[in-house]
Amino acid sequence: MSRRRIIPMRFLRLPAVLGFTAALVALGAPAAIAVPASSGATSFDYDTCFPQGDGSTFCARGTTTENFTVTPSGSMTLSYHNNGTTTYTGVEGCTDSTSNRTSINYLLTPDATQAYHVTDRSRSTLTCFGANKTCTLTTVFTLANGVVRVDRQNGTCTPV
Repeated sequence: MSRRRIIPMRFLRLPAVLGFTAALVALGAPAAIAVPASSGATSFDYDTCFPQGDGSTFCARGTTTENFTVTPSGSMTLSYHNNGTTTYTGVEGCTDSTSNRTSINYLLTPDATQAYHVTDRSRSTLTCFGANKTCTLTTVFTLANGVVRVDRQNGTCTPV
């Protein structure tokens, strides 16, 4: 496994994942991507902050691992795993800290996207004006052969 440092544009969330998959299907994914038979896993570490114009700061830190393989039959698998944290320090002393674990797996055939599975878990703590709120959100989504097999979201926040 090779490691290199990059700066991510943004974290994937379910709408972005669905948009990416739709684009792959529209482009005829396997025909649109030319890769070697097995490229192996690649990890990207990121740690960067972006000062905002209003005096606040957004920071992201974590590791993303991607693995792309092609079988002799022409089917492909793409796995994406991210484990990271983001922090936002706002004006007036408000902060938001989120830890996130995302796992996305695609099965692609020469004709279309056959299946994909997304698991996204995040835990956010917002502190503002002396009050704290912690929220946990889990999203699990599976599409196989054009049929939604699993579509589950749950979230809780304390205090309410």
